[in-house]
Amino acid sequence: MVGVSRQAVSRMIARGTITLLPCGRLDPARATEELLRNSDPSRLRARVLKIAARTHADLVEDIELQDRQIAQLRAALAESERVWRARSSVCVHRDALGELLGDAQGRVLAVLAMLLRHDRPRVENALCSGAVARLLDYVMWKAVWDPMAPPTWTD
Repeated sequence: MVGVSRQAVSRMIARGTITLLPCGRLDPARATEELLRNSDPSRLRARVLKIAARTHADLVEDIELQDRQIAQLRAALAESERVWRARSSVCVHRDALGELLGDAQGRVLAVLAMLLRHDRPRVENALCSGAVARLLDYVMWKAVWDPMAPPTWTD
């Protein structure tokens, strides 16, 4: 019976811990139930019966441990969902920024083309004389604030 010796079963029958059926045979399910009900669970040596006879406190402790693990897993899931939403948002903003930069690049090129059309010698002079920073400052300002007005850049 459940990993105990024949002699141990005979002693349990003799002590009255378990009973036989009227036909003299042993019903394993009924014998196990009687054994758990009529004996001290801490003194059972069969591995299967020890699991069945665990105390209420042990079971509560296991349940609390599993509840903590579930809470940790839920927190990790919430964090991964938050990171996923943030990454999605970054992708959307990255795409919008790419469009804006493309538009700004187009404006800067348009201003440079306008400057070259209207005042090519001064632009070439600025590029050769090292006044590139001032020229770029003006081009950026013009591209952002006033892209349609005619250029009025001075050295």
